[in-house]
Amino acid sequence: MLASLTARSQPSVPARSTPCHSLPWRQVLGRLIIGLLASISVISLSTRDLRAQQLSWQQLVSSGNALYHSGQYLNAAAQHGAALRMAETFPPGDMRLAVSLSDLAIDYEAQGRYAEAEPLFRRSLEITEKLLGAQSAAAALVRGDLAVLYRVESRNSEAEALVQETLTVEESLLGHDDPELARTLNNLSVLYIRSTRYVEAERAGRRALAIYEKALGPSNPAVATCLLNVAAAEAAQGANAQPLYVRAQQIAEKTLGPSHPGLAMILNSVAAFYQRDGDYRQAEKLFKRALAIQQQVLGPHNPLVAATLLNLSRLYASKHKCRQADELQAQADAILSKTPGESP
Repeated sequence: MLASLTARSQPSVPARSTPCHSLPWRQVLGRLIIGLLASISVISLSTRDLRAQQLSWQQLVSSGNALYHSGQYLNAAAQHGAALRMAETFPPGDMRLAVSLSDLAIDYEAQGRYAEAEPLFRRSLEITEKLLGAQSAAAALVRGDLAVLYRVESRNSEAEALVQETLTVEESLLGHDDPELARTLNNLSVLYIRSTRYVEAERAGRRALAIYEKALGPSNPAVATCLLNVAAAEAAQGANAQPLYVRAQQIAEKTLGPSHPGLAMILNSVAAFYQRDGDYRQAEKLFKRALAIQQQVLGPHNPLVAATLLNLSRLYASKHKCRQADELQAQADAILSKTPGESP
């Protein structure tokens, strides 16, 4: 799978690619919420109750966000789940419910729990469109998140339709140098690669890369994900893409740390490049590193672990190591048979 650290970010740390918003979408909606709380269906609450409720919800959200950015997706989901249960008790018309729905969906997506993430994204989008309008920046952000999920599930035509719609709104409302726009362009680049539109993929990827480097700095994890997609587009056109892959790995190693699942995703992409380039030793080394990280952080039965097992199995098969390939294939099949509806 190509770089899909999905740009959800916080300042200087990956958000989910920031995995990446520099003003991440969670922060953008957080600002909207602060402005809306005084006017949206909260008249029945006393000022003291409202402040206590807001503080408690915000603490859960902040804790969940910090855990997410450190790669602790299971613990993040626990905090965001608690915030969602609290938000469900708020009066109708409170945007905090939409935020909590998307927060938990993002955590589930990062764990490979795609079937659970989709209804949360859809409900968040419905609430956001109702309260702020279908053409609002907030609705575009949630729409972009749903597009990422569709892309990961290989629902490419649905994903591209949402990405194009998101791109139109963001270019109109956010301008041409906003990190959120870069995230959308990066996602579009992946979709173009999948449909073998490599020139368009490189153009979109390089535009995203320029925005991220200017807004977040040249060493942000979001930059690493863009580099991977530009590299894939260039490699498909016959260019020497190795320097881009090397730079992407260096950024991830430095900024994410040795046990971050976002690093595992990047290692998978770089390993796949080395495999295509015939450097099987380096590919095997990186696939194994990615697998160890995912098994440790996500658990041995996660569908993303199955995806890496399949990558390693295909590598061994290409080297005619049939026994090892079959063993890894069987392990992946066992994981996927217990996660119905999920696809690595």
